[in-house]
Amino acid sequence: MSVPRATGAVAGAAAALLAFGCQAFAPSLRVPGYLIPPPRETTQPLAAAAAVEITPPPGFPTGGHGPAGAVARGYWTRLWARAFFFQDAQGHAVLLASCELFAVPAGLQAEVAARAAKAAARFGISLPPEAVIVAATHTHHGPGNFLSASVYNQFGSSRPGFSRKLHEFLAERIGLAAENAIARAAADPRPFVLVRRTGSLDHGFALNRGPRSFLLNRDQREILAALGNPDTDCTPRELDPPAGWDLPGCPRLRAVDRTLTVLEIRREEGAARRVEAILVFGAIHPTALLPSAPVYNSDFVGIAMRRIERAEGIVAGFFNGAEGDVVARRGRRDVADVLGLASAFRESVDAARRSDERMVPTSALRVSGCDLEPDRGAVRCGGESRDGALSTDPMMGVATLGGAEGDRTALYDLGFRDRSRDIPHYGQGVKRGALDSPLLPGLRLTRLFAPASTFPKSLPVRWVDFGGELVLGAVPVEMTTAQGIRVRRVLGEGAGRFHLVGLANEYASYASTCDEYAGQDYMAASTIWGPNEGETLGWALETLRGAAPAQARQVPRRTLRPGPASPARREFGPEFLGDERPHPDDELEEVLLRLDGTPHRNLPSIAWTEPAARDPFIAGRLRRIEVQEKAPDGSWRCVDDDGGESLVTVVMAGRGKGETRWAALWLGPLLASDWSRGMSRLCLLERDNPQSDYVERQCAAVEYRADE
Repeated sequence: MSVPRATGAVAGAAAALLAFGCQAFAPSLRVPGYLIPPPRETTQPLAAAAAVEITPPPGFPTGGHGPAGAVARGYWTRLWARAFFFQDAQGHAVLLASCELFAVPAGLQAEVAARAAKAAARFGISLPPEAVIVAATHTHHGPGNFLSASVYNQFGSSRPGFSRKLHEFLAERIGLAAENAIARAAADPRPFVLVRRTGSLDHGFALNRGPRSFLLNRDQREILAALGNPDTDCTPRELDPPAGWDLPGCPRLRAVDRTLTVLEIRREEGAARRVEAILVFGAIHPTALLPSAPVYNSDFVGIAMRRIERAEGIVAGFFNGAEGDVVARRGRRDVADVLGLASAFRESVDAARRSDERMVPTSALRVSGCDLEPDRGAVRCGGESRDGALSTDPMMGVATLGGAEGDRTALYDLGFRDRSRDIPHYGQGVKRGALDSPLLPGLRLTRLFAPASTFPKSLPVRWVDFGGELVLGAVPVEMTTAQGIRVRRVLGEGAGRFHLVGLANEYASYASTCDEYAGQDYMAASTIWGPNEGETLGWALETLRGAAPAQARQVPRRTLRPGPASPARREFGPEFLGDERPHPDDELEEVLLRLDGTPHRNLPSIAWTEPAARDPFIAGRLRRIEVQEKAPDGSWRCVDDDGGESLVTVVMAGRGKGETRWAALWLGPLLASDWSRGMSRLCLLERDNPQSDYVERQCAAVEYRADE
């Protein structure tokens, strides 16, 4: 997660302060309790996957970039949730969900787990909440303002506030993906196999954005050896960040875990076996698109997964790992750059899928979990306890407000940067509170703006073991590469067989190593429970490895406090976008660029109106935009639609007289030079409900002059 530009930061902070002052009056979020039946043996292991679109309506701030982000006018690519369900012959089950969001809060996971458990019970399947792992890919161009901890609703987006409607929409849609995966598994008992393959990202695809902090690790040589990256040319490109390339050993490129592991679900079809779904495990920030782009987008990881799905007719989900200090080697961060990274990422996944395979047992699944509660003084997990492991006073540090390398904020130049330290206190080591001034050491503004009550109340940790051949450790944070390697070392696990799944079941910012923590860079300052947080999460995973799996029981009701709703006069949604824009590509001039870097302002488009009374959370699933080409027989055929990557769909005016104006831009002339000029058109198709067929409503010929 990145933070804010200074523009609007003071106003945002003031609004947040007022919001926190009203915290006691903010509505709570309640998830009802439910019963988990005991597991029962079956005649055949089960597995299946399902994908459900989760694109919200325009008018929500994008989540993850803080005030530097935008308010989405529409979508460039639709967002998806993918659910993967597994059950062994003893009745032990697990559901893994990958969501194209910047984070997954505890309240959302709890809602999805409750829905999934009830759906599973209808088929006699026991699915305890510990066995439901809901993780974010970490795109920063999904929506914000749906988290359970109010600190992220106030500071994680460009506008503060919690949207109950958005939370309920996401819970319903992700829950539907889980329900569909469970139902498909129960309805299809045909034999299947699980296959694990291991590859790697291309060398130079990703880089470490905190190489100087990495060098603070006393075991840096051992970590580099574990990563297995060879010595390499450390000459920067023209667009690469200026600092850190001349460090000995090239931690810029070598301090990166490039491992990609692919788990395939293959179903037997006669004498052949067909791939039905893949789960991709890796570690990288999918944050290539500029923060200012006012559109929802799954970024390069999501685009790569969607390309695989559309090409092969399967479900493909990505699960992110210890990516806290790893980003793609980005260029201009425009549309073309994102698509280029998507192509390179897919090539690495495809290469991994061609590597040697290892069979993963389908008959020995084990899941266990615990919730660490920092405010108790001692954390407990799997029957074990640890004193003084975490601070009981969560806190952001000074460098958090300055942003990470490549995403610096204006506050960075005002002193909100690395190595701003204080006398150790609150169990936070040398961290100085984000708003605590060394000139006024007795004035602790950080606690005023972000008190402990606004942070997550627990850190869920989960252990999933597929018969010893694939092991997953789910944590709610973004670990740095070094911390991820240390966890793997503590567990005695090797690359490929063990994977961390970060950003899972809750969002609690970063976890650096205790060595990196002393430098107080962006990631260390964002390690909110003190210098031992990463080590404690590793301890919890080690404890869970030998813990008993979850049992049948009554799951209690949960109550969370996500903070107040938006202080704006209008709720988030299309009306929040205000008055009409003159052109559909307004505000997109930084990402719709020609090869020479100038804005492309004459892309083909189609415009239409929709009744304002239509439910905006359903409307997106009632329309489809198609790019059509004329066939030799004179008929028109669809060559792409807005489920792909060549269209940008936006609201033109949020406040009309009983209607909302829309437009869709076709990126064909921007992305390719061989498209058929004069032989294409854009068409709007609509349907009455999500179950009915689409009907063509209107079409517009593509008009584009070659000299433009």
